[in-house]
Amino acid sequence: MTKNCNDLDLTGNGVDSKSILFYQLWKELTDKRTLDSYQFRVMNTLSVLEELKI
Repeated sequence: MTKNCNDLDLTGNGVDSKSILFYQLWKELTDKRTLDSYQFRVMNTLSVLEELKI
């Protein structure tokens, strides 16, 4: 998990409790240190979404 993104930090900064999981995942997926390791998962997700759109 990225720095300052645990539940207590986020709720203390005013992030809605319903959005915490999305926020944490988004920060981890877009962090420069983890981007390479998640690029295939992100691209596979995009491919699935494109196929569902058809």
